[in-house]
Amino acid sequence: MPAIDRKADSVQPEIKERIKAVLRDIRSNDDPALSPERRAAIKHLLAHASPAMIAAAEQELVAEGFTIQDLTTACDAHLELFREAAGEQSFDLPPDHPISRFEEDHRVIFETLAALRAAIAQARDKTDRASAASDIEQITRFVDLLLAAENHNVRQENTLFPMLERYGIEQPPAIMWQEHLEMREQKKRLVAVLGETANLQELVQKLDAAAVLLSEQFAMHSQKERRILYPAAIELFSAEEWNDIRLECDSLGYFTDTPVAETERRNL
Repeated sequence: MPAIDRKADSVQPEIKERIKAVLRDIRSNDDPALSPERRAAIKHLLAHASPAMIAAAEQELVAEGFTIQDLTTACDAHLELFREAAGEQSFDLPPDHPISRFEEDHRVIFETLAALRAAIAQARDKTDRASAASDIEQITRFVDLLLAAENHNVRQENTLFPMLERYGIEQPPAIMWQEHLEMREQKKRLVAVLGETANLQELVQKLDAAAVLLSEQFAMHSQKERRILYPAAIELFSAEEWNDIRLECDSLGYFTDTPVAETERRNL
């Protein structure tokens, strides 16, 4: 039996408490702008936290008196930091390279998640589902686009992951695959809430909780891909292997090229 790393185990509660301190600080700060030093410190902290850990910290804050609006404001701040981090790593590759297409997918998904949160916020100001009908229609379209974005995962699971495994890199693709499954469940949660919840305020609260968690999951997931998977693949794969991956991706298609994606991107 492997030895238990007590030191690593003890770090988890510490990180959660630091997350809570950051979110409290964001709520209490009258100026929503963060200094470069604070932004860098928060990014570093969030890079070492899992979505489950952030969710647990947020749940404890609600128990301590955080309102949903407090939590939304705090979440918006740290999700913005995630979006900034997503643009920090760039790869000098042709536009039709598989990595370039995966990166384009990331941009579209980030935009869609932000638009989804904005539509949910608009619905929050309405009195009932009837008055929020146009907002709910928007929300439904954004959720549909997120479902279509499963094509991004399918392409990775059928091309990038198996090729990395051939080179003996097995654990990172396995983790990414598991995270794909977790995010897929969160998308299903959004669909279920839209179909089952009649009361508008309950609907908005459930949708926002699911959308925030999905946003955090995707932000962390995309950082891991950008910092670990993509650089490893670029270093290891030959030009011939990349061409094979590109041809297979072409055969699987791209959700960003579908009419529904083009329509929604013009509206984002």
